[in-house]
Amino acid sequence: MNAMYFGTVGELKSIRASGNFEKFLVDCFVSEFGKPSEALVNSWLNSTGYMLDLMSDPEFDALPAILELQIPIGAERLDLVLLGGTKSKPKALIIELKQWSSVKQVPGQQLLVVPREGRAQHPSEQALNYRGKMMMFSSLGEAYEWRAIAVAHNLGMKYQPVAESAEFTDFTREARLFYTEERKELREYLFSELLPCDLGAAELQSFTKGGFAHTGFFFDFFRRHAKDIRNNIQKALYDKGMGLTQVQRLIVEDILEKVASGEEACFLVEGRPGTGKTLLAAQLLLKTIGANKSSVMAFRNNRLVAILRKCFNNAGPGAANALLFSSVPMYQIGLADKKYHDNQFDFVVCDEAQRFSAENIGVIMKRAPVTVFFHDEPQLLNPPEQGDTATFEKVAAQVGKNLIRLNLGSPVRCRGGKVYQDWVDSFVEHSQARAPKMNNYRLEVFSSINDMISELRILAMKHRVALVASFTESKGKKGSVDDPDNLRIGHPLSSGLDIYKNSGLNIPWLMDPQKDYTPYWLGGESNNLDRIASIYGCQGFESDYVGVVWGRDFIRRGDTWKVGHPDIITDNIDKLQVYVRSNGDKALIYFQNRYRIFLTRGMLGTFIFCEDPETSEYLETAIIRGK
Repeated sequence: MNAMYFGTVGELKSIRASGNFEKFLVDCFVSEFGKPSEALVNSWLNSTGYMLDLMSDPEFDALPAILELQIPIGAERLDLVLLGGTKSKPKALIIELKQWSSVKQVPGQQLLVVPREGRAQHPSEQALNYRGKMMMFSSLGEAYEWRAIAVAHNLGMKYQPVAESAEFTDFTREARLFYTEERKELREYLFSELLPCDLGAAELQSFTKGGFAHTGFFFDFFRRHAKDIRNNIQKALYDKGMGLTQVQRLIVEDILEKVASGEEACFLVEGRPGTGKTLLAAQLLLKTIGANKSSVMAFRNNRLVAILRKCFNNAGPGAANALLFSSVPMYQIGLADKKYHDNQFDFVVCDEAQRFSAENIGVIMKRAPVTVFFHDEPQLLNPPEQGDTATFEKVAAQVGKNLIRLNLGSPVRCRGGKVYQDWVDSFVEHSQARAPKMNNYRLEVFSSINDMISELRILAMKHRVALVASFTESKGKKGSVDDPDNLRIGHPLSSGLDIYKNSGLNIPWLMDPQKDYTPYWLGGESNNLDRIASIYGCQGFESDYVGVVWGRDFIRRGDTWKVGHPDIITDNIDKLQVYVRSNGDKALIYFQNRYRIFLTRGMLGTFIFCEDPETSEYLETAIIRGK
């Protein structure tokens, strides 16, 4: 059910009165999420107990209540959700509970300092963040009127000047913060917002089964809310479900502090798939532009740039000029190209920096006093890409920069979370371990391509789905969808592979970054399941469910992974095919990284069909077989 508890306020009161409250909550949590920490248990007893005491009036007993509800995106959980209102106009109130007894403000930052915790997000900011995510990523988002508040039941009103200073008014105006002296006001607020209530067991059951739903991740958000982004990026992100986690917030504030001070700094921000690297890069770009800093953002991936430019241009003609390619050697118009104009910037942020060359990195480090490189070393795709950590450290020393390394921590978007990501990392490298059992993530292997696509079609009625495939069998041809070299799933394939002869399928490559990628990833055309993206067309993009066509380039032979025969590898970007012919064993890492990316594009699930029989047999021993 993705929640520790769902029932009514009255039922919780009865359980608490029985003397078994702690054991009941722990048992509920263990059955759903695993063993809780002692600090978490204490927070339940104190904060939930406070709320139950506050709602001692019988009028509150029938209110549906949910404790520790997991947000449909990522692994964050809501402390308490109360439902109210009528069946025709239902309401959902998100309550962020804090036991803080004192706070201080971090000068110049939208952060608080809390004893024994250090720097922390404002609780009203957290509540708005959660509200936005529920409104934007939950299938119930449009069914309820959403409210959010924060309750700091041990925090006296003497801290109000700090907690509601000018830095936080945007948050507290939208999500009121209640203090320890405001029991009466809080009770009156709950009464006015939620009562009368005629919601019953059916509505509660439906609420807890609400699943993941969205309309285009942050790309679509940027497109439809460009003015909000330009005028008030921070608040807009929270309201629309793109708020920052605490780890992300701390990293943003550390970087912005350097930009404001004018100090020189070079940041290497490491993050795994789904940790929000591109979101943070865009956030930093817009925040620094809003502070009147000359700022640009650089990418290697032209597919990603095409979509972001489309989104930014919706804010106004020319807005996309803040987005640059890292390098375009033929025309020397990339930020890292030596002949690119000598403009110095106040701030430069780069995404997918692992794909840069050492020379690119050195040039960009000298383009601005503060440079930021978002980086995921296991996403190196081709031999010329040199952006590993050792190279960054070496180049920084050569250009006289102090490299500051930061880490974004665990994935925040993929529902498989760290458990799934760790398994993927291990699986593509050496492990023979079976995939972990995951209640909230579907990982399945199919013996039939038609069965996999049929399952995706069913899911497409309520979710975003997409197809991705290894760059094998056909080389693709830009500008001609019907060219035989563009056919990836169907018959006949350029390579001669005939497993699709009787499938009835005819699915070509997604080829044109300017024309194809925005409709596919941003406009919802991926749900048609009539085009398929290569590794270059899916890196940096995500969908709810992704069907992966596992090719003959990364195959299992005995107890080890091998690189397939060079003849079927049609990817010769950066001369990969040539490299495989002469350095087969050394090339293995690039294919491990490709499948690490393929297996982490699905936020709710990943389906696999494998074109190599022996590898397919191995996958079926490690992964649940799809129906």
